[in-house]
Amino acid sequence: MALIALAKLGKPFGLKGEIKAMSLTSYPKERFKRGAKFVLESGDRKSQREVTLSSCRISGDSLVFSFEEITTVDEAETLRNAELLIDEKDAPLPKDAYRIKDLIGLKAIDQEGRQIGTVKDVLQYGPTPTFRIGRNGEKDFFVPFVLGKFVREVDLEKGEMGINVIEGML
Repeated sequence: MALIALAKLGKPFGLKGEIKAMSLTSYPKERFKRGAKFVLESGDRKSQREVTLSSCRISGDSLVFSFEEITTVDEAETLRNAELLIDEKDAPLPKDAYRIKDLIGLKAIDQEGRQIGTVKDVLQYGPTPTFRIGRNGEKDFFVPFVLGKFVREVDLEKGEMGINVIEGML
């Protein structure tokens, strides 16, 4: 079973065991439904336990979760910095969507079929994710993740991503 993180838990919220959290998924409405089962992994990664989601709501830029198994502020406090995990097979992605962990390490291939680098990171500071492409002995360069314009294709089976290199990119 391959577990992926969907949220990072923060401090308790209120007195009934609710917990503030930061979403790590682009699909919170699909992932955080009442009755959904998750694995909570402690912040030190030493323990795991299964929980059932009672509710999820937005509070500012955070989410607020309540779980059937957590009913007091003291119980919620023990979950600070824990991660909410789910089996990857239970969190399918829509077409042309990818998990960041699957993109790191892909070979960046230019229009002529030459490898021009390797994906080192996926930055998510703006409205469009941006790939950081590392090159041996040369300065890294950045490619916006815009399919059809800068990124021709992503082939996870081949471990490659086709890049449309434009003037000034490298």
